[in-house]
Amino acid sequence: MDMKKILKCIAASAALFLAAVPSMSLVSCSGSGSYDSVAEKVENRDSLSQKDYGRMFDYVDEAMDAVDNVSEKYKDDPAKLQTEMAAVNEKYGHLESFVNAITEADNRGKLDKDNAAKLERLQRRMLKMMGLDPDELMKTTEKAPDAEDI
Repeated sequence: MDMKKILKCIAASAALFLAAVPSMSLVSCSGSGSYDSVAEKVENRDSLSQKDYGRMFDYVDEAMDAVDNVSEKYKDDPAKLQTEMAAVNEKYGHLESFVNAITEADNRGKLDKDNAAKLERLQRRMLKMMGLDPDELMKTTEKAPDAEDI
C-alpha cells in the first residue's frame, strides 16, 4: 500500500475543492487556543512532536466534522451553504498549514504508529467525502495516479 501516492492524490483533490469555492479563505482564527501554539511551531518550522501531529489530526477531524454538518444542513440552499462554509473555513484557518505539515511528516517517515493510523483514517474519510471507495483505492495503490499526473 503506497500511502504517499494516496495522500498526494487526496491533497491535490482537496486543493482543487478549496480553489473551487472562492469565498473560502484560509485566514487564521485567533480563538483556536492550543492549536495556535502548534500552528506557530509549524509556521516557524520548529521541531514538531508526535503530540503536535496528534493535535493537528484532531483539528483536521473537527474541521471535517464542521464541513459535513454544514454541507448536510444547507445542501438545498447554495447561498447559505457558501456563507456557512466561509465561516467554517475562517474558524479552521490553520487547516492548510496542518495538512501540509502532516503530508511532509508522512513523506519523511516522521509519523509514529498511532499518527500513521490517524493518517490512514483521515485518508479513508476524505476519499468517502469525495464519493470514492477507500477500500478499493487503498488496496490497489499501484493504479492511483500521482498528484503530478492529475
